[in-house]
Amino acid sequence: MKPCRNLVAIVLVVASLTATAADDKRLSVYTPQTYFWVTLSEREGRDYVALLDVLGPLGSTSARRDGDKWKVEFNRTQSEFKIEKNKAKVNRKNIDLTGPFILENGRGLVPLHSLGRILSRLLPTAVDVREPGRRVFIGGAATGFTAELEPASGKLVLHFSAPVNPAITSDASKVHITFTRDPVVGSNVTHTFDDKTIHSTTFSEHDSVAEFAIQGGVPLLATVSDQNRTITIAPMPVRAQAAPPPPPPAPEPRAPATATPQTAAGPQVAPAAHPRATVIIDPGHGGDDRGAALSETLAEKDVTLAFARRLRAALEQKGIPSTLLRDSDISLTSDQRASLANAARPLVFLTLHAGSVGTGVRVYTAQLGESVPRPGSFLPWDTAQGAFLEGSRALAGSVVAEIAKRTIPVGSAPVLLRPLNNVSATAIALELMPPASDVGSLMSVNYQQSVCAAIADGIAAASKTAASHSAPPGGEQ
Repeated sequence: MKPCRNLVAIVLVVASLTATAADDKRLSVYTPQTYFWVTLSEREGRDYVALLDVLGPLGSTSARRDGDKWKVEFNRTQSEFKIEKNKAKVNRKNIDLTGPFILENGRGLVPLHSLGRILSRLLPTAVDVREPGRRVFIGGAATGFTAELEPASGKLVLHFSAPVNPAITSDASKVHITFTRDPVVGSNVTHTFDDKTIHSTTFSEHDSVAEFAIQGGVPLLATVSDQNRTITIAPMPVRAQAAPPPPPPAPEPRAPATATPQTAAGPQVAPAAHPRATVIIDPGHGGDDRGAALSETLAEKDVTLAFARRLRAALEQKGIPSTLLRDSDISLTSDQRASLANAARPLVFLTLHAGSVGTGVRVYTAQLGESVPRPGSFLPWDTAQGAFLEGSRALAGSVVAEIAKRTIPVGSAPVLLRPLNNVSATAIALELMPPASDVGSLMSVNYQQSVCAAIADGIAAASKTAASHSAPPGGEQ
């Protein structure tokens, strides 16, 4: 019976990982030190944002209600907002809000249109809120660029002031270059050219991202070079144009336009650059996607988020930087999770799940064949993990060994699942199960801390090996 339960558990993981969820409207915030995003809410036709969601990553915050006022302290600066009124006093100066301040479930919501004025009074640095694109730049955190058309060679060359790691998609003679985590800024404008290769370029900011759209007269290919500071768009080589069309991709959950890199040769992932010494933690499910109902009151999404936060603390204690793909109850599709992870170029990616069948922890690696991409080539989207399997298996072995040391039941297996298959970094999936028959013990602080400490030790022990496998052999750097 045990193999059957294990199979059921794996099937449940696969099914839950491929589930889709509704897209959130969000606001991207860029600073010289970090990038994060917060969810926007719509009230009476206006976009609102929870003020502490923005201020929290920027400094020390606290808030309390005092009668009809909501008082906020940020880095010892006092502010107060009148509930359901368009009035606020921020750092001793009155501000007229463009909509009423809303206190909802203890969260103070301010109109997005007023956020720039509020932040400018609270922060000792420049603040640029680009409301139409839903992007905020703090402290001059912006990456500029120049564009140069070379008619003789039919090339369009984009030079960036800092390394970028966009998602690049192609559709015949169109190329889309999408920046999610990179603070690339420009003017929303279309340039047209009297050129047979490159007809036009359009830069736009929308839906919390920036995007280049290049329209050509022939099939185009985009390549990244100069340590990710240059992107060259040129006619696709003749041999590549003559290649037979690939089979249609298998049906998948709807992917966001910015999340699934596509080229004329099929779904692909840009060549990996040098990995950063950080761990990306992906708490499974979230938002409308509750995951497995572990009990009448306990949802899988709550277990994975609590577990992810403890794992982040355990990694920080060992001096290993880490980032959560979600730190609140929001929805992310599998493709969004993989795209965000690939954009971060992490040393390690972990996706977390929880189940009620079995005991202990299961550690999964992708059920793919190892692959060695050609130098400078793109990785197939559906099997991008194949180039990193050796490092992923080594990491899984190290984590399993550390968990076993703590006498926690542990097993490992390859499994076909998403987003693991699409991640271009050393990557494993972990499924946390109850230490005993009590599902509620999944939320036990002692149990979670013990497992998290073992995982952190496993990552630390395998970090050198993982680093050596994080870039595909011969891949463009």
